[in-house]
Formats: sequence, structure tokens, C-alpha cells
Amino acid sequence: MSLFSYIFLSTKPGRPSLVRAFSARFGRRTSAALLMLFAALIAPAFLLACSVSPVEPQPRTGHTQIYITRAGETASADLFFFDATPPHRLSSYTRLPATEGSHSCASSGNGAAIAVLLSNITDDPYSWADIDSYASLSHRSILLDDEPLSAPRLSGEAFLEAGWSRACVLSPCTSLVKVRLLDLSCDFSGRQYEGATMQNVKAYLTRACVECQPLRSDRPLSWANPGMADSVALAKMKHPEYLYRRIEGTIGPEPRQCGIDLYTYPNPEDGPNATSLVLEADIHGKRCYYPLRLPPLIRNTVYELNVEITRMGTPDPDIPAENTMARTSLKVRPWETRPPDTVTF
Repeated sequence: MSLFSYIFLSTKPGRPSLVRAFSARFGRRTSAALLMLFAALIAPAFLLACSVSPVEPQPRTGHTQIYITRAGETASADLFFFDATPPHRLSSYTRLPATEGSHSCASSGNGAAIAVLLSNITDDPYSWADIDSYASLSHRSILLDDEPLSAPRLSGEAFLEAGWSRACVLSPCTSLVKVRLLDLSCDFSGRQYEGATMQNVKAYLTRACVECQPLRSDRPLSWANPGMADSVALAKMKHPEYLYRRIEGTIGPEPRQCGIDLYTYPNPEDGPNATSLVLEADIHGKRCYYPLRLPPLIRNTVYELNVEITRMGTPDPDIPAENTMARTSLKVRPWETRPPDTVTF
């Protein structure tokens, strides 16, 4: 039995002490000399090995590991890691706990990775069973009619270098666009129909995107109300109020605070293919339309409008309103929601 065998055995419960173990093997004088030698040469090594000094993590290749804290109320959240090199195979998948403030950990395979976080897309984690690459996930589409406004679907992605090489915060956002009509009024001063009011007023979106891919939300897949309000299609929707709203009462010269919110997915188009907010009303015995073209619509954005009607509109909702028909002011701001899932890498 070697010297180190005696040292380790002596630390186990029920074993003889270190001095007794040495004495039984080598005798008292020899054991004393050995113990002095141990104290002088070996013991300092043990003391030094127990000291701890902080060491900064060094860049390395290997697994990319993240620690996640949930913030905000979400029905579900799914985290995917894909290899950064083509064909971007799925490296790992994690269903995150739904409890706010809960913690979890996820890890990718070797090397750099693409991290994708999706929230409120589906309650069934088995619906992702066919996802084997970034391409297969990016082709998944969502429908406007299935959006829960209380907890909108969120998505976000980030490129991660391997190991500890850099930090990253991934904050997913909604693919929705909100078009809000704040105030509406009409003033026909100086015209033959001065004093007229707007009645049977409706507000709706035309050429609204109702299907998109969360990871490619700038590529609309299908549309609703291509040129006017499609009553047949709206009747089949679970939430036609996302695209079409009535404004009760009569609109006159005093601004009416409407606070009407309409929803669509992004539309990068400008000009004839742009999404429009259409105001429809009976004025002085005539049906008038005011198609107000919106700028290119970006996800996770709110477009707020104040509108004052100044003269008769167009006879067709597909004909853009002239500048002299209405005075409009437009404010664009980020979508304000409760802080979503934030993942810190």
C-alpha cells in the first residue's frame, strides 16, 4: 500500500487516524520523519489547491448554453436552437415553463447557433414534431383570425457565437400591426352641403394581410378585403372586428373620440398595393368612401390617425381619397405590450 493510499484511507469514517496508520506500517521514528516531510512538502500543495480565485470565462467552442427567466404572461413558449451553418439543422428544442418568473436552461449543439423563441403559437408541443431545420420552422404560417389579442403571438431570433464569446438579449415581438382611429370629425364649411353630418359610419381595412410567417412576416401570404369590405369573407371570420368596425351615432364638426383598433399583419407595399383605412358614410344623401392609404406597415407597430372630413368622398372604396377630401395626421409608434419573454444569452 502506497503513501497516498494511507492518506486517503485515513479520511474515511471508521478508518484509523493518519498517525496510527503510519506507525503501524513504518514504526514511530520513521512515521514521524515521514509526517514532517509531508507537512513540509505536500501539505502546502493541498492548501494551495483549496484556494479559489475568480477566473473570467474564456472564449471557447462547444455548447452554447443559456439561462432563461420568464417575464410577462404567456400561454406557451418554445425555444429552438439551429446549427448556424447550412442546412441549419435543429440542434435542440425546449418547451419553457409558463409560470412568470420561472427559470429554465437550454443548450445547443457544438459551434455557433441560431436561436428562435416563439410564444403563444401553440399549446401543443407535439405540433413541432416535424421541425428538423430552420427552413421548416420559417415556413410555418399563422392566421390573423386565430390571434389572441390578450396574449399576441410573439417571435424573435438571434445569431449566437459559440460558447462565451458574446452576450445577446432576445426579446420576441408580435407580428401584428395595429391601426387606430383616434378622432373623427367633418367640416363642410363653404360648400353647398355646409352643416351636413356623417351617418352610418364604418371603418375597415382593405388589402389587409391575414396570413404570414412569423419569421418572415414581411412576406404576406393571403389578403382580405382586396378592394372593398368583403361581407361574405367577414361573416366567416371568428373575429371580423379585427378588420371591420361600425361607428355609432352621427359625426359632426366636433371631433369624436373613436378609439377604434383594427389589426393586420405587415404589408411592405406602398402605392396601389398598400393597405388602406377606409371610412364609409352617408353624407347629404350620398354614400361616400374615403380610402386613406397607409405607409408600408411594419410588425409590432401602431399607426394612429386623426381624421377630419372636408368634402364629399369617392364613389368607390378602391379609388384613393384626394388630399382635399380629408385632413389626416398620422403618428407611428412601437406596439406597447407587457414585457414579453426576454432571453439573455
